[in-house]
Amino acid sequence: MPHIHRGYNNCGSTACATFARFQGNKIGGWEFKRLCPSPLGTGIAWGNLLNASKKIDQNWKLVTFTTDDEGFEEATTLLKSELDAGRPVVVVFKYIGPQYPGGSAGHTLNVCGYLAEENLYILCNPAVASPGLQLITAADLKDFWRSYHYGALSKGVLSRPAFIIDKPR
Repeated sequence: MPHIHRGYNNCGSTACATFARFQGNKIGGWEFKRLCPSPLGTGIAWGNLLNASKKIDQNWKLVTFTTDDEGFEEATTLLKSELDAGRPVVVVFKYIGPQYPGGSAGHTLNVCGYLAEENLYILCNPAVASPGLQLITAADLKDFWRSYHYGALSKGVLSRPAFIIDKPR
């Protein structure tokens, strides 16, 4: 059953725990979830994820880009810069379709690499069995990397949000 139908909504905390573990922290997804005020079994606003990162001494920054072509170019330029420096990036997707409650669903995951020659990105997806790696085309990344409901930080504005390491160590 797809992750977003399971009801435990742990993708945000799991993606953030993966991001934190990349930076040397040993935290797991459930432990990260417990640092957030939302009850188990519910989604987590990105503001809460960002606040939880501070509780484990992580230096993260929220960056957003517009959903037009220019915004996608800016977003993928930053994404490639982070990946070229060996740093993954946390992103949120918006899926639309009748199979999702209310017609859409959000999903948080990590982008951990790209294949420039083939215009593919490598995802570390908490909804996929370990190691959770998937390939996504740039066209699909452009289509799915967007959200207006990642929490109060979004102010209801559709954008391409991402967490990056604010001050690399």
